[in-house]
Amino acid sequence: MGRDLPRHVPRGRTPVLETVTTVLELAGEPMRTREIHAAAAELVGESIKWSSVKGILSSHTIGADRRFRRIHRGCYELTPE
Repeated sequence: MGRDLPRHVPRGRTPVLETVTTVLELAGEPMRTREIHAAAAELVGESIKWSSVKGILSSHTIGADRRFRRIHRGCYELTPE
């Protein structure tokens, strides 16, 4: 006893970051934030918070994980590899 055993983590909602990344991969071109939001909700089949999509896009254009590139206000694409 006293050991830290891995706990079962129930499958939850698809992470917003993964969903937004998939949407931009499928599009293959820059998209407006509202288009990304709508496509992400359609992809997962449920609503996604607008603030979550905006926050993911914003936070992943700076820092270590720059997976998105802001083309201009409200328009993003995947960062070319």
